[in-house]
Amino acid sequence: MHNAKRPIALLLVLCMLLSVLPVSALAISISDKPANGTTQGQPFAPGTGGSQNFRIPGIVTLNDGTVVAVCDARWNHSADSSGLDTIVSVSKDNGENWEYTFANYLGDNGNVFNNLSSCIIDPAIATDGTTIYLIADLFPAGMAINTSKYRAQRGSTGYTAEGYLALRSDAENGLTFGNDGYDSAAASAAYGYYLKDGKIYTTAGAEVEGYTVDAYFNIVGPGVDTNLFFSDSPYKPFPTDYLYMTTSTDGLNWSEPELLNLKYDYEQSYLVGP
Repeated sequence: MHNAKRPIALLLVLCMLLSVLPVSALAISISDKPANGTTQGQPFAPGTGGSQNFRIPGIVTLNDGTVVAVCDARWNHSADSSGLDTIVSVSKDNGENWEYTFANYLGDNGNVFNNLSSCIIDPAIATDGTTIYLIADLFPAGMAINTSKYRAQRGSTGYTAEGYLALRSDAENGLTFGNDGYDSAAASAAYGYYLKDGKIYTTAGAEVEGYTVDAYFNIVGPGVDTNLFFSDSPYKPFPTDYLYMTTSTDGLNWSEPELLNLKYDYEQSYLVGP
């Protein structure tokens, strides 16, 4: 009887430890991008791509008659942050049949509501008839305007004077992701690094050895395989939103993203929407 109680006691101790450990000490999970699929009659039927909720729709028609629709995949909730992604559906028969893909996908903490996740929200779509332009708001982990752990902050454009993405080290600034007040503390922290051509540099121009960043901002280095906008990245951007643009000619294959440096430092956010 005594031995039977030990697993329960150990479980209770583990739960207590997890409740007091800082969020940054807990590894996040990263889900794979959902596979492409089809739907009939409408572009975003409940359950399309695994999401039950869709908001902020946009639609364009190409010169060849192809209809391209875009929406937030809000997974198991309908709130304005906390793990959203961008789904696109394409129809070549005037809306009877659709093929969908995830044009923008992050996947930190799974495809569920988590107010410490990053999010891509409020897609805006336009076309010149042949090229499709898709711009959305990208918020770093935990940041947004609503229903998030933290609020987007003023005080920086998020870029260096030369236009490179500015980065900070939470470890060097003594910041712990998950703590109350983390957003304002991160806004006033030192941004001693920047991203250039897939490498991280100090503001003095010295390359930080061992780290590479791909076109989608995935960072790999010593013990690191994550994304610059995720909560467990060793280097993080300023806590505001970033305009994230991709292009396509068919709605199913999308270009590498480009960040648009358009926000003023006194603005909390610079948002797009349909």
